[in-house]
Amino acid sequence: MENIEITIKELIKSVIQFYNDMENDNPEGLNSFLNIFPSKLELFNDLMNSLPPSEVERYLYFKHDIFNVYDYLFKSYNISLIAEKYISGGVIGSIHAHTNNLNPIFALSALSGNIKKSVSSHPYEDFVKKYSHLFNGENKPEIKPKSKQKEIQTTTLKEACDVIHPESYTSLIGWFESKGLIDSDTKYWIDQKHGSIAILTGYLKALHSLGYTKVLHTKDILSIIRTSFNMEVGDTSTDHIKADKESKIPRFSK
Repeated sequence: MENIEITIKELIKSVIQFYNDMENDNPEGLNSFLNIFPSKLELFNDLMNSLPPSEVERYLYFKHDIFNVYDYLFKSYNISLIAEKYISGGVIGSIHAHTNNLNPIFALSALSGNIKKSVSSHPYEDFVKKYSHLFNGENKPEIKPKSKQKEIQTTTLKEACDVIHPESYTSLIGWFESKGLIDSDTKYWIDQKHGSIAILTGYLKALHSLGYTKVLHTKDILSIIRTSFNMEVGDTSTDHIKADKESKIPRFSK
């Protein structure tokens, strides 16, 4: 129990420190974060798996929060790959820019500015707001909150994309059109035959990991299918369908 509590606190501290470094244009914070966060997250996951079932529930809310941060930073924005362009010897190496005659601190300052613009929103900023009081002298909160925060439902695909980037929706719709999946005028799904709901749902569930949308919950997916693609779908029709990792949708890049 003590080990997992310590690891949780170290994870929270690393995220908040990274947030502060980006806010204060401290490029060294990127290297420090990449050195600490992935290994601590792996340790947390191992500790969770070793807990008796009666203790696991206590940490499920935190696990959800911290893995949302991981998905957002390392999948949507893939900061570890971005950093490798500027840090020799991989993400754990010393800070050296790969550009000729350029001070590495200046190179990483530009990088940190780009990341700061990208990541200062849900769910990364939400995590910082939720846990920052741990390091501001306030009382330690319970890891498991008393009640879930109400989720804001996404009604359309454009809303889900706009959270990430204004060009995300345009890029995605362009791909759907190029494959003949949607009408070029209405943007509605063309194939209304049996099985088309499963195909569309598989695409939608893959979009967050490809960098196009925020995390899409079941209610979001149902609403998008009905509103953006003009299809009828039952409330439980999408539950068993997994993300289509073979869809060939290209990763979104700004």
